Amino acid sequence: MDNNQHSPYEHSETPSPQDDYSDPRQSDDDYFNIEDLKAYMSLSVEEKLIYLQEINSFLAKVMPDDNKKIWEKLKQKGW
Repeated sequence: MDNNQHSPYEHSETPSPQDDYSDPRQSDDDYFNIEDLKAYMSLSVEEKLIYLQEINSFLAKVMPDDNKKIWEKLKQKGW
């Protein structure tokens, strides 16, 4: 994807300081941005695969080594 082009699945809004995504009282509807889900659903299969590759690449870069080992074991077990 061109670096100057914005991904259609990027968040359109910056969360405000009042947003608390860890609040256990929030419903699932509050946790997921419906507009983001709609944008994802509108992507082509190819765009969804690119999106998943970008997520996987990001997680591989930021995940601690211990977590990577656990992740690999889970993948081997079919998770």
